[in-house]
Amino acid sequence: TDAVNFSLLQTVNVNVTSITINQQHIDATTYYYRIRAKSSINTSAYSNIANAIIFAIEMISVTGGTFQMGSIGVSSNEQPIHSVTLSNFSIGKYEVTYKLWSEVRDWGSSNGYTDLPSGRKGYTGDSTHPVTEVDWYDIMKWCNAFSAINGRTPVYYTSSSFTTVYKTGNIDLQNTYVNWSANGYRLPTEAEWEFAARGGIHSGDNYTYSGSNDVNVVAWYS
Repeated sequence: TDAVNFSLLQTVNVNVTSITINQQHIDATTYYYRIRAKSSINTSAYSNIANAIIFAIEMISVTGGTFQMGSIGVSSNEQPIHSVTLSNFSIGKYEVTYKLWSEVRDWGSSNGYTDLPSGRKGYTGDSTHPVTEVDWYDIMKWCNAFSAINGRTPVYYTSSSFTTVYKTGNIDLQNTYVNWSANGYRLPTEAEWEFAARGGIHSGDNYTYSGSNDVNVVAWYS
């Protein structure tokens, strides 16, 4: 990880043009690599150093199903309770950390995503805590940048023609501006979020808090 101290990861046979490196990686960390050719007689000099950075977020699969969405006695915008059926989807296991937000933001600043804010390091200033003080527009643009880094098709566009990826500014995206079939990252819909928070197909448990009936297990709060 320092471009100075290298260790041997793998040796391959003759005429191999690509390999898979089985190595545990830490997210948002830059790794450096070099190669050389070797025969029974001689060994070449090392190649120029290449580098790669891993941007990843742990996802969990949610089996789709039908549930009763909404609530009575909490807020009028949660009414009426109604039946919603969802397909299978994946959702981030944890909230986006400040560290990951910052790494993607730094990449985005030189790739057309020029107005992503710094955000805040959670509550205590720890970069491993969830990023805070970013808004709806920021998050959609960040999702597009995160998709691009990972070689996925962005989800959010500036119009229904899907010709211009949403990268800057505050645009009130309409449903038709969202490429729902793209494999990139996006915000969960309200129904997806509520279904996952209630416990998915186990939503008969009807968790009081997001994923638990014990707030101490799942939240910092006051």
